[in-house]
Amino acid sequence: MPNQNIHPTLSQLISLDDIPNEIEGIHDALVSVFDNIYVKDLIASKSYDGSSVV
Repeated sequence: MPNQNIHPTLSQLISLDDIPNEIEGIHDALVSVFDNIYVKDLIASKSYDGSSVV
């Protein structure tokens, strides 16, 4: 059985399109970092009307 990582990477959870233009200069570095950080215990909630996510 091959080793498979069952945890998603940060880049799978956060779209790099959501990153502000002010830090566009470090976009490539963020892509590299986000691809190598795995999320194990994520707890997220959304407001009733869907306007905010915590």
